[in-house]
Amino acid sequence: MELYALHRESIPFHFMSWLAVFFIAIAALFLGLFLYHVTIAPIDNDPDIMWVFPMETLVMGAVAALILQFRTYELVMTPEGIIIKFGRIKKFIRWMEIDAYSVISTGTILNSGGMKINLGPRGWYYLYTVIGKPRVALQLNSGKIKEVIFSTGNPVEVARIIQKQTGKTENAGIGRGLEWM
Repeated sequence: MELYALHRESIPFHFMSWLAVFFIAIAALFLGLFLYHVTIAPIDNDPDIMWVFPMETLVMGAVAALILQFRTYELVMTPEGIIIKFGRIKKFIRWMEIDAYSVISTGTILNSGGMKINLGPRGWYYLYTVIGKPRVALQLNSGKIKEVIFSTGNPVEVARIIQKQTGKTENAGIGRGLEWM
């Protein structure tokens, strides 16, 4: 854990909590079907169906556990770099890895949230985003990942810190092809 942070923010992502509750309800339904099948009366004459219910319970429970990792988004800017976290999933970017940056405040209402790894026009990119929040795009100068886009509740402050730490001014062309995501 870092002792000193230049900027820290935590954004709750309530949609993911509701989505996890939905998957937990499905898991509970399959568990109930399994218990009914085993203790009261068989649901079907096929004996192999008994194994479908516990497997579906485990799958839906695992999906719910994964989704719960995305309940809270955290952005921490330290003297060493930027830490972006969704639960235990985290990305660290050193200041010297940043070639350019841009604040993206426009986009559609359907902007997605969560974490994505994809291939874009400039190469591989990561998205760590929360629905409805402004984003900052970073162009990186090393590694396979060429661009990282992350959400922030305070884009002006984040841009100020990036400029101070890297000595670079904002480049409005970075991240423009991905602003709809």
